[in-house]
Amino acid sequence: MFAPILSAINQAGGGRAFNTTNQGNGYALGGLFNGSNTLNDGYSDLANTRALNDMAKTLATNMPRQILVVEDVQASLQNKAMLQAMSNF
Repeated sequence: MFAPILSAINQAGGGRAFNTTNQGNGYALGGLFNGSNTLNDGYSDLANTRALNDMAKTLATNMPRQILVVEDVQASLQNKAMLQAMSNF
């Protein structure tokens, strides 16, 4: 469920994608990071950050609305009052 998001976070931090097809060279496949001598200009980090922000925004907007039932609150308050009345403090 969260694999694409975690993979993007891993890539933003300089890691490899989880769905890599190299044979055993990706983190998710148990491989080891062998380093790289390429210059990181930050452009891909910015793109990954924007993609992560878009994914987080999509997740947040697709979450179901929270509903507070008044009867549940009233029942909890009654339980609290009963427990306080029964206490021996």
